[in-house]
Amino acid sequence: MDKVTGLRVWCPFKIALLVAVLLPDALMGQDQSRAPDDLDYTKSYIEENGVACDVRLSGESLPEFAYQYERRPHIEKLILPKQIFERRDDGIWLKTDDWGKLGEPVDRSETSQLDQYESIPNHAFQVAAKPNDMSQGGTVWRFVDKQEEKNVHYFRYERTRERPRPDGIYPQFTFISWDESEDGQLLLTHFEAPLYDEAGHYLIAKVDYHFKNVPPEELKYETWITGEVFSKDHVLFFKTDKPVKGNSQGNVVLLGFNRSVVNVFAPECMEAAEQHKRLRLYGILVPSEGKMPNVKRPLPNVQFIIWKMHLPGEPDELPGYEKVLIRAEDRVPGYDVKIVPHKKDVKERKEAAPAGPE
Repeated sequence: MDKVTGLRVWCPFKIALLVAVLLPDALMGQDQSRAPDDLDYTKSYIEENGVACDVRLSGESLPEFAYQYERRPHIEKLILPKQIFERRDDGIWLKTDDWGKLGEPVDRSETSQLDQYESIPNHAFQVAAKPNDMSQGGTVWRFVDKQEEKNVHYFRYERTRERPRPDGIYPQFTFISWDESEDGQLLLTHFEAPLYDEAGHYLIAKVDYHFKNVPPEELKYETWITGEVFSKDHVLFFKTDKPVKGNSQGNVVLLGFNRSVVNVFAPECMEAAEQHKRLRLYGILVPSEGKMPNVKRPLPNVQFIIWKMHLPGEPDELPGYEKVLIRAEDRVPGYDVKIVPHKKDVKERKEAAPAGPE
C-alpha cells in the first residue's frame, strides 16, 4: 500500500474544531468588566477542587521549556522534564515520584527556581499592580474574541491600558462558559502573558488550566478505550473492544482531534490504520451529527476526541519526566494535515461576522 502523504481531516463535532465567531459588544454575552470576578471565582474553585496546568515558556534567551503544575488542597506538585517535586503546607519542596510518598528536601539553591515555576500558573490570579508608566493611562479589560463548541463558549480578554502601546504585549485570559453559566462565575482555561525571570530575561508564558470536577455534560465521558483504527471513504473510525452505549453502530465510533494535537495524532492514527495496529486511546465520547461531506453511508452518532494515546500493554499513567507533550506546531514528517471545516460552521461564521462599511 502506498504511503499516504496528504491527510484531510474533517471534524463533524465542534469540540474538535474551534470556530471563531466575531460579535459586536452588545452580543458578546459575558460582560468583560466581570473578568476580575471570573478570576476570583476560578481561584476559589482551585482552592477547593484543585487544578492541573500545562505550562510553556519561550523567549529569545532560551529554547521553549514545558512543564506541568498540579495543585490539590494542602499540596502542590511540579512535574519537570527529569524530576518531580511536591510541596505541602510547610512550604518545603521535596523530591518525589508520588503524591503519597515524601522525598528528600531540595537544596536551597533549587528552591528559588521551583518557586518561580510555581508562581507562573498562579500569576494570572494576582491583582494587577499599579502601572508605572502612566502615559498609557489606567488598566482596562478589552474583549478580544469568542469561540463556540456546541453549548460551550470561550471568551478571550486582554488586560491592557487605556492608551496601549502599538507594539505592547499585554496579558490575555480565556474563560470557558456553558449556556447556564453566570457572569462572574466562569473558569479560566488559558492564560498568556509576558514575564521576566530572576535574571531579567523577557519570557512569554502560556498556561492551560484543566479541571476534573467541572459539571457540564461534555466532561462526563472521559475514558480509556482500546481497539483498532480503520479508514473508509477517507474517514477515520475506531473499533472498540466493547460496544459504546447509545452509539448507532455499536463498537465503531468516529475519531476526532483537537487542533493542538491534530498534526501529530491524525497521521499516527492513519499509519495505525494502514498497519492494522491496535491502540489505546484516552479522551471523551461525544455526540456526532453522523454526517460528512460526500459520504453517503450511515455513520456512527458518537465520536471519540483523542487526548492521549499509546500501545496496548503500556501503562496508562507515566511519571512526568517520561511523558511527551505535544505542541500545536509539532508535525509528523511526510504528512500534510488540512482541516476542512463543516459547511454549517463556515455559514455560521460568515453570518456572525460584522458587516463591512456601506
